[in-house]
Amino acid sequence: MDCNVEGLYMNVRYRLLTIGKETYILDMGGSSFWKILFPFFYWMLPVNVYKVNDEELLKKLVSPYIEQKSVAWQGLLGGIIALGLGGSLYPLVTLLDLEISTLTSIVIIGVILLLVISFYFYANILCGRKLRQDIHLEQLPKQKLWIRPQSKQNVFHILYPYILFVGLAVLFLGGSIQMPNGFMFFAGALVLFIALGVGITTIRIGDTTVRFKDK
Repeated sequence: MDCNVEGLYMNVRYRLLTIGKETYILDMGGSSFWKILFPFFYWMLPVNVYKVNDEELLKKLVSPYIEQKSVAWQGLLGGIIALGLGGSLYPLVTLLDLEISTLTSIVIIGVILLLVISFYFYANILCGRKLRQDIHLEQLPKQKLWIRPQSKQNVFHILYPYILFVGLAVLFLGGSIQMPNGFMFFAGALVLFIALGVGITTIRIGDTTVRFKDK
């Protein structure tokens, strides 16, 4: 079935799906942890949507249409810049070397993972509170559907930056185990948070196709 995807005003967690004459809200942040960790699962596993019938509420929730640009070239540019600056900043980075044990490095990495994931979920909670000022999703009829990527390019535009940022996070944090460094810890936390955020862009604004699970 054809589906038009729109964003909610000032709320990146949700999508508004128009399927035929019916409208549904898709909760991106409320999905399972595995979909957040592996964004391509949004296309492979069914998602929960909530049917909305209030036309006045829909006009209040929906944002003006803004074309969602690809983040693939931005991820590529960021990777090139990071590699280019790496050599010039190396003398400064070495000043942040830490004289700590391997066990202490592992503990720090564990704390970083916990903080990044906690901050990500906290940001999602804030978006959920904002929506609940207007509507409570749990009170709406719920259905499950599969939503497909808009194109092969859409898949590439999501997977490429995701793999890039996850790879950088592993590089920074993994390298800090044997060579503890304050900059590496910070950079690893930053790119890991960005990698988690890529999942929010999986379901892009525009036209796509869906299939209801019970049909």
